[in-house]
Amino acid sequence: MLKSKFTIQFPLTIITVTLGTFHMVPAESIKPIPATYNTRFATEAEFPFKGNIITNTISCGSIIMSETFVLSAAHCFIRFDSSGRKKYIDLSDAFMLFGSLLQGEGLMRRIEHYSVSPNYQMSQTSPVLHADIAVAYLNEPLKFSYKIQPATVVSTDPMVFLQAWNNIVDNEKACYVMGWALMKENGMGSYDFYDSDFLRVSAVSALTDEKCKNSIGNEEDNIVRYGGVCAKHMVLNEDVMAGDAGAALYCEGNVFGVLSALKAHKEYTRIAHFFLLKDYLSHIEDEVSEGSIKKGHFFISTILPYVITNTLISK
Repeated sequence: MLKSKFTIQFPLTIITVTLGTFHMVPAESIKPIPATYNTRFATEAEFPFKGNIITNTISCGSIIMSETFVLSAAHCFIRFDSSGRKKYIDLSDAFMLFGSLLQGEGLMRRIEHYSVSPNYQMSQTSPVLHADIAVAYLNEPLKFSYKIQPATVVSTDPMVFLQAWNNIVDNEKACYVMGWALMKENGMGSYDFYDSDFLRVSAVSALTDEKCKNSIGNEEDNIVRYGGVCAKHMVLNEDVMAGDAGAALYCEGNVFGVLSALKAHKEYTRIAHFFLLKDYLSHIEDEVSEGSIKKGHFFISTILPYVITNTLISK
């Protein structure tokens, strides 16, 4: 079978051009391709736990944890301006998308309220964020389907969770981050950010805590103190890195963390900052069967100490 010379992307389809002829195919039907000079497309229902938070000013990823709770990055709800003042999301302007709207198998929900980590803060020396993790509560339960499913965790036991994570780090196992946001080298020694029309996937390898701290340098910016971890891209000749803030750190079939930011780095070229779920495992219900994608209600309403509601924000 002849391979395509190039592809042209459109919102509903991909036009594949081969020897002067073209074929229109649904974007989600594209088969996975090896990540070489670009990230690959996600395949249909590859990440059924992936959701998106949309407002008129931001777009973030999210992770389905139950019919009513999703995880995301705290800065998707509360941002810091250049003076360090907090700017709150307008929940009346926000909605969440799940599944495939293009194929009529998607859902839209509003956000009732959300919680952010009490340790969430911006570094005093840079825009680096600490404890950048939050949970949002949906206005209506999700209906699970082939393309909409809750994520799984390896264990609700912090020791078992950490042991599994250390095994991934020590053995340099592949993890994955996904998103519509792409960080691409611009040829001038820095990086630009772009939006993809379709969900992309990058393979990453987690750094040890020591290497993560060394990659940051400044102790004030040390995300490890707040459960942060670093990951480098695995494909050396890949010229972009995919990942939406709030998207999952997905390893060995389980979610281990939440993406905070993609960073350019002189040693690792591209690096990603995540925050692990290990500090929040005590808030996961005991009766949940770990590793079962059929279970819901992973988080109880007290996952984090305080709740910010639309009423509070509007005051």
